[in-house]
Amino acid sequence: MNDGSEDHTAEQNARKDSLFLRLVSRDLGEPFAEFRIRFQDLTNETNLFVLRESLAELSEPVYRLDRLIRDLVDTAAIESGELIDKEETVDLAALLSEQISKRLRRLHGYRLQPEIPSSALHVTGDKARLATLINDLLDAVILFSPEGGTILARLSRDEDNICISTENRAAHSPPAGTGTILEWLDACLQEAKGFEGVGIGLYRSYLTARFWGGELNVVTPPGGGVSFTLCIPYKK
Repeated sequence: MNDGSEDHTAEQNARKDSLFLRLVSRDLGEPFAEFRIRFQDLTNETNLFVLRESLAELSEPVYRLDRLIRDLVDTAAIESGELIDKEETVDLAALLSEQISKRLRRLHGYRLQPEIPSSALHVTGDKARLATLINDLLDAVILFSPEGGTILARLSRDEDNICISTENRAAHSPPAGTGTILEWLDACLQEAKGFEGVGIGLYRSYLTARFWGGELNVVTPPGGGVSFTLCIPYKK
């Protein structure tokens, strides 16, 4: 006898699939449109100097499209259960510091403020995938941060979990509230808030966290700001 749980699960999966398709449409739409416009300009250009500059400008939307397509392939692997993790010892404190340093070299007009334990925090996991999750969280909080804003990146641990948080108290105004990342992404889509380019990454991070037995949540305090927190079980 069906007690309703199967119907509820099917409904949840349908909503999740619908959300993913809308995120794909949202994230891919803008770089595709930019590429199409710039390519159309090229077809009408006869000045070789301008043509060379225009070709160089095409690299940005092409890079963004390439990254998004890689994110889609990665997401599909996770959802199908084909994710392959490397089992290696990773100093998560050093990895977070490393990713922040790389980001600082590329960012201008932002301040990244780390709160990272001074001692090593060794975990067993896939270093490349952990770095990807860190960058997904940084990308998301930076997108909602005004130029000149301070972004906090925090690493903490208790007996059971490791948590990585990115936060900005002076962020733009994403939908307010507290809940799972899927609920928040759905609210962003409904309110037409601009987060192109990070939706698929956050969705992928959510799936990865769940695959590892963890969770990804978002908090948007009424006073402004946004905080993303990824918690995964601590494996020594």
